[in-house]
Amino acid sequence: MKIIKYSDSYRKKVKDFVISVHEEFGFPYNYELDYDLDDPDKYYKDQRGVFYLLLDDRNPVGDSSS
Repeated sequence: MKIIKYSDSYRKKVKDFVISVHEEFGFPYNYELDYDLDDPDKYYKDQRGVFYLLLDDRNPVGDSSS
């Protein structure tokens, strides 16, 4: 496993991962709450934030943003 800074090449995988975690705990996808998943750069990097991914063989298994 390794921690990397988010890059747009992971956009779909990150969105799928976050949605699957929400569903696992009984929460449906909600665009009003999860709009940032469609363009993480706009809501994190472009706002001087940071978005890290924990990868397991090129697949996200965790994330952290600020």
